[in-house]
Amino acid sequence: FLYKILNSEKLAVFLILVFILLVATFNIIGSLSMLILDKKKDIQTLWNLGAKQKSIQKIFFNEGILLIIIGSILGIFLGLLLAYLQMRFKLIGMGEGNFIIDSYPVAIHYTDLILVELTVLVIGIIASWYPSRILVRKLINQ
Repeated sequence: FLYKILNSEKLAVFLILVFILLVATFNIIGSLSMLILDKKKDIQTLWNLGAKQKSIQKIFFNEGILLIIIGSILGIFLGLLLAYLQMRFKLIGMGEGNFIIDSYPVAIHYTDLILVELTVLVIGIIASWYPSRILVRKLINQ
């Protein structure tokens, strides 16, 4: 019975992670789009001074990647901290019932951490690429 509960919770956690990544993707696209639109005059100035379109796109793409890296490092750190606190202090209990254990078991699997980090980076790269490429091209061609 406990095995079924833990497996269903692993699926629920995965679905929550996918939802969070989807929201984060839209946040990245939105924030980079707003930044690019806010810097419209600066983009035009760089273009008039002879900067190539790819160089201007690279500036905003790199900013998006920087946001992704900082966010993922903070997320991994906070996740490891919460996992450690759960293992050490048993913060989240299993509730009332006849369970063998009294708190929610936590195990850190580094392969899961690497997979999550790679997934976040790939989605972040795609989310950073879209506004930096499309919006900068539109602003330059105006």
